Amino acid sequence: TFATFTSASAVRKGLHAAGFTVNKAEGPGLKREICSGQWTAGTEAPRNGYSHREAPWFIYRNRHRSPGQAVVIGGGIAGTSAALALAKRHWRVTLLERGGGLAQGGSGNPVGVTFTRLSIHNNPQNRYYQQAYLYATGYIRRAFEEHRLPPGEDWNLNGVVRIAHNKKERDEQVALIRRRHWPQEIAQPLTAQETSALLGYPCEYPSLLLKTGGWLHPPTLCNLLARHANIEVVTECRVADLEYAQSSRQWHVQCEDSRQDCEADAVVIANSFDCTRFAQ
Repeated sequence: TFATFTSASAVRKGLHAAGFTVNKAEGPGLKREICSGQWTAGTEAPRNGYSHREAPWFIYRNRHRSPGQAVVIGGGIAGTSAALALAKRHWRVTLLERGGGLAQGGSGNPVGVTFTRLSIHNNPQNRYYQQAYLYATGYIRRAFEEHRLPPGEDWNLNGVVRIAHNKKERDEQVALIRRRHWPQEIAQPLTAQETSALLGYPCEYPSLLLKTGGWLHPPTLCNLLARHANIEVVTECRVADLEYAQSSRQWHVQCEDSRQDCEADAVVIANSFDCTRFAQ
């Protein structure tokens, strides 16, 4: 069964197409109509085609492939990071970006902050977050330092201060410190006086300092990551469709401007919501 606050036509049509009956009813307060209904098309509930363990991103395929030609769709942090990883492994990479330059979408924000939500639980999920956070901050630092950009103008991983401004936050920080899952090389507790000295202005609350965190200018990072001899950046290129030829084991990348069409041994889709246009 389902119930939804919206009664928009697109929502109702989508639910009908998925096999639900849809009933409209008078909404609460000033809301004119709401919807509810139940699954009727068969005996099994609808599913996205995969169980949790069957989803492609959970399936590890150890396939050795010699370096070839790769196409990366999307010029944000995800796309440029993937392109650089392939380029360093001797792949020839064509990076396709629909905008006039790199980092034109979500990665075009003027400031990004490297931050993680610390957890008191020592379980696989949070250990993964811990390692991912440490890898990401080290990766960002190396990217700027390798191109000899000193901290200050485009980045600075000089720490992120999490201020204990209420009882809930203070209790959580105390619990984090007591559990000792996060070493002080990463997260250091500070008194109110130490916090004030670090920030340069009075602060009446204690805090937790994430030493490896900081800020950066995402567009600058994207452009640095794409600076590799094996990466060709093509801007103002909107990909319309992808086709895979079993006979040649090649991907055909069709662009709205057919002059930009290309072939590849592998394709990386990193263009955010635009990926929904592809059947794959």
